[in-house]
Amino acid sequence: MPRKIGRQLWDAAVASGSTIVITSDMYLPEHAILKLIEKHRYTRFDQLLLSSSLMKTNKSGTLFTHLLAEYNLSGSDVIHVGDNPKTDVKPAQDKGITAFHLPRSETYLWKNTQYKKLFRGRKPIESLARSTMYSMVAKRAFADPKNVSKDTLFNSDPFNIGYCGLGPLMFSFTHWIREECVKNGQNDIYFLAREGKIISDLFEIMEDYQNTGVRHTYLYASRRATRIPQLFGFEDIHDVAKAVVDRSATIRSLLENRFGLFVDAETVKKARTCGLASTDSRISERNMSNVMALLKLLQDDILSNAKIERENYQAYLKSVGFEHHGDPTVVDVGWNANMQGALSKISGGVVNGLYFATLDRAQLWSFADLKVNAFLRNFANITKDSPILSNRLLFEYMLCDTTPSVKNVTKNDEGMFDPVFVDSTEAASRNSYVSQIHKGILEYALDYLENFGTEAFELCNDKEVSQSILNLFLSDPARGDATLFEGHSVEDLFSGSEGIPLVKNSISSPGYWRAGSATLANPRPKKKIAKIQKVKPLRTKLVLAVATPVLSRYLAPKQASELREDPDAFFENARHPVNINIGKLAGIIS
Repeated sequence: MPRKIGRQLWDAAVASGSTIVITSDMYLPEHAILKLIEKHRYTRFDQLLLSSSLMKTNKSGTLFTHLLAEYNLSGSDVIHVGDNPKTDVKPAQDKGITAFHLPRSETYLWKNTQYKKLFRGRKPIESLARSTMYSMVAKRAFADPKNVSKDTLFNSDPFNIGYCGLGPLMFSFTHWIREECVKNGQNDIYFLAREGKIISDLFEIMEDYQNTGVRHTYLYASRRATRIPQLFGFEDIHDVAKAVVDRSATIRSLLENRFGLFVDAETVKKARTCGLASTDSRISERNMSNVMALLKLLQDDILSNAKIERENYQAYLKSVGFEHHGDPTVVDVGWNANMQGALSKISGGVVNGLYFATLDRAQLWSFADLKVNAFLRNFANITKDSPILSNRLLFEYMLCDTTPSVKNVTKNDEGMFDPVFVDSTEAASRNSYVSQIHKGILEYALDYLENFGTEAFELCNDKEVSQSILNLFLSDPARGDATLFEGHSVEDLFSGSEGIPLVKNSISSPGYWRAGSATLANPRPKKKIAKIQKVKPLRTKLVLAVATPVLSRYLAPKQASELREDPDAFFENARHPVNINIGKLAGIIS
């Protein structure tokens, strides 16, 4: 996985017209290294010198001696760039060569105070799965020395939440789905909206690399869209009404979002006859019996609407093949598997489920002869020991697609089915953040497969490793990362909640994410004020080291002197296209 700064330095060397020689202390044969170089498109070089071919090494300095003799050069004629100060820099300098140390991305990651908590004093080499994951993270999040964080996991960047935190875990989860489908002959799977969208996208990326032949479909579904069609009598109405209700939920929100009714003057009148002051009153234990009485009065309207929505949804399921390929399997993040049960009831057949995790209440569907299986934990009754399960709403918030929740499905004039979305209060800022998170998740998968091919599927099987970064973020976030979710709220219209702040800068009244709120509420540590010194970046130093002796041959003495003594002024005043391009490569002019 090439580093951006490495590519920039390479391009600068090529542009200078200098002879380029690649050296390495490497046990692999030359043909293997040439294949690797070609794969990453580093093709414009003059020679490859390997210790495995010459029996000489950078570390001992003999490889540098060989290089100088072969090209009849003195040390001052050569610039060497390497990532190891002991084997690249010091031995080269001992031969009089100008040597620059370009630290590996992993070096910056190992110095990060957050990632140090995951290493417990050791570098991540305990397992191949662990080392490959951290190598991926380092090369993406710590590739640019000028823009690396010393105390956050994600450098306050939502893309990095997706790439470094969720990417490894969701890759591992999606691979598990594929394995389960092949192992159990589940050849017809349906990814449920909205969390299922990112999982579906990952599944398709993996299928492009290694096709399983599993038929997969993205299915428009939601608690609202699947629960109303399964209402056949007042007992069903009673059960849906008694499901979790948020303490801020009103009677109006219950009727509209859970039962699909429009609250008009007649509905308000019926509410008053049942002893309810207003449909805008909040639902509580004290007035629940009155609410049930109102639902009894509205039973015919509720069931009539349910029949219409059921017939439309059954036709939609039939149009996507839900009833024609054996026992369908739904894929979702999970928890109680209620949509699996609802789809089974609506379709009149067995529906299986594959989930990230489920809670103990999901076992009810298992007792009803529906197969329920989960990646992280199945039927969990204790969640406090899992940062992900104890922060489920935040986990869902990051995975949930940017399209609004599905209200129901209708048939258009062409006989096609269209989803009807609920009116959402979700802010545009949430969609912008989540889009970046999802982009990071998908790019992790693409990078992982590009670097390791189908072997990536064997490397990602360690679920403890794949969730380690996300677990640390959820349980002990750095301030810079926690602030990403300030001003964000999670809504749950089905339960009547219109917005729970994810984090709040308050200890007495924290947001949903307690660890994030605690981090924000703690006073900021005082920072030492350091003297600011203008230091040229490594890239500038390297480009100037290559370009100065070359350009000086063609410049007037006064210009050559200015280039050596004040390169900033030289390139800012440059007029010749070659000088301008070199100034841009050096980062002096834009």
